Amino acid sequence: MNNIHSEKKLCLAIELYSAYQFEVSTTAKFIKLVTVIESLLPDLVIPDEVIPVLEKAKKVLKDERKAAKSKGDSTESIDHLMSRLGGLKRQSIGATMGSYISSCIDEFPELGEKDVILPKLKELYNIRSSLLHDGEFEDSVLREGIEILSAVVPNLLTKLYIKCSS
Repeated sequence: MNNIHSEKKLCLAIELYSAYQFEVSTTAKFIKLVTVIESLLPDLVIPDEVIPVLEKAKKVLKDERKAAKSKGDSTESIDHLMSRLGGLKRQSIGATMGSYISSCIDEFPELGEKDVILPKLKELYNIRSSLLHDGEFEDSVLREGIEILSAVVPNLLTKLYIKCSS
């Protein structure tokens, strides 16, 4: 049991999943289920081949900031963009989700067929993002997403729990 307590992400995911049943709306249930998967994701660094491109982008921003400062212009917007660029050391959540779920299916084939599950989970994550940015989505799409996630999430959590407790 001590192994489970040391797995903070798994404990959080289980906690979130247990609370999902108490959500009242379809929207909240959908977001909660996608968040369960997101809470399990590792922080993956960006591939080595894109690091030089990121460094070039940072240099361009630094040069623009320096030029704006020398003209007495505000650099607040550039500073915010530089801060966001600094956070790009990790892969996107969508990319991380794809590789994480892929590796989980490799480890636990009984979770389902990779070529069916991966595209669907990516689509559901994109729906969640759109929902959070736009504030609405068709209820039928959310219900379908809940149906899919209700099959995948508890199976995944069960497999990870068993793995950690053994």
